[in-house]
Amino acid sequence: MVKTIVVNPVYLAIVLSIIMGLSTLVLYILFRAVIAKYSVRSGDAVEPYIGGEHPSILSRPFVAQSNLYWGFVKRNFVKAYGFLKGEMHTGRLSDWIKYMSSWLGLLLLIALVVIIALIIGGW
Repeated sequence: MVKTIVVNPVYLAIVLSIIMGLSTLVLYILFRAVIAKYSVRSGDAVEPYIGGEHPSILSRPFVAQSNLYWGFVKRNFVKAYGFLKGEMHTGRLSDWIKYMSSWLGLLLLIALVVIIALIIGGW
């Protein structure tokens, strides 16, 4: 014989809130315990990675403006960089999701065109 248990929704909400609060407290305590051990970096951990070379060989760890590659990129992609910096880097999650979904939609469209071309071509 199956017995039906009737629970008042108010009590259920209180019990679930206590469970969520306790689990959040446990996760916070674990987080604080881990962050205290691994948050301090010193020595080579704070130096930039330069392909295995020691950082002392560089006087400046930045790429010079006169570098041919960066000059080419700066001259030819300044509009794209300005667009990405001004329009896409707003800090809002909805803008990032819109950008990523449009980019992934474009990649999906290209993949579908290639698949259809391969099917029609008989390959």
